[in-house]
Amino acid sequence: MKKIILLTDFSWDADHAIEYAMQWFSSSYNSGPLDFILVHVAPGVPAIPTYPFLTSMVSSDDLLKEETEQLHAVCAHFSTKFPHFKFRELLVIGEAAKSICTTIHQEHPDLVVMGTKGFTGLTRMIMGSTALEVMRKAQCKMLIVPSGATLDLPRKVVIGANHLAPDQLHVLNPVKDMVEAWNPELEMVRVVTPRELDDIVDEVVVKRVEHFLNSKKLHFTTLQHVSAEDGLEEFIESEKANLLVLIGQERGYLLNLIHHSVSKEMIIHARVPVLILHDQDWEELGERAGHDHELEQKLVGQEAGTFID
Repeated sequence: MKKIILLTDFSWDADHAIEYAMQWFSSSYNSGPLDFILVHVAPGVPAIPTYPFLTSMVSSDDLLKEETEQLHAVCAHFSTKFPHFKFRELLVIGEAAKSICTTIHQEHPDLVVMGTKGFTGLTRMIMGSTALEVMRKAQCKMLIVPSGATLDLPRKVVIGANHLAPDQLHVLNPVKDMVEAWNPELEMVRVVTPRELDDIVDEVVVKRVEHFLNSKKLHFTTLQHVSAEDGLEEFIESEKANLLVLIGQERGYLLNLIHHSVSKEMIIHARVPVLILHDQDWEELGERAGHDHELEQKLVGQEAGTFID
């Protein structure tokens, strides 16, 4: 049984992300049994910054009861809308990002679904303080859905994978499932920057990817651009893609995006969901750990009060 965590802060953006994900699983994307967990993180103390005198009137128990009732309502809503699936609830008390990561480590989900408000830029879309922390530390597959994403199945998928090795093809299993379910057009994009002009395409990898995905709609594109992130952004916009797949591997787009300026203005932020995949072998080696302290200092801003950040 596959386990899917659906994060909710009771906002429209969270509901929208869940709706988007559920259309995947309501189609033929997955034929096996699924376990959906609606996860909400409640703050440990009352948060009423403007009117502190009200704190004495609203107890932690009252707030917890209210949030529990809201979680019940969300579960009832999606259970009614998708009666062929079963949902269970999990209310966690604590700081958002830390509590989400702890829950992920305990539950070992196959996918985590999170909504975003749609910031100004691809990087900022996945770089809200909560989303960034979860993405960096959870080391699991994530589907990040911006508020402007349409509720359509992916028909044109861009895969950013500059340095995919022959022994890493298993990371593309979710894309292979898409091919079998929806047969979307696939664009595997390699953006070459001036310092990488001497890099050549590994034809062995190309052939193995073609064989592995077994799609007649698979295309390989190499672009030259001064910035890998900007080049990828422009390609997605020009091709009208409606899903971006990033692979969390060393030297891949994911780490480049983390290092990319969070103030960079980009254009697709409001409509393109991002599916983040991880090469577990690379994760287990701990090669990402060396980046953590620097990233924490540079990028992790003030924590938001909700998931949708």
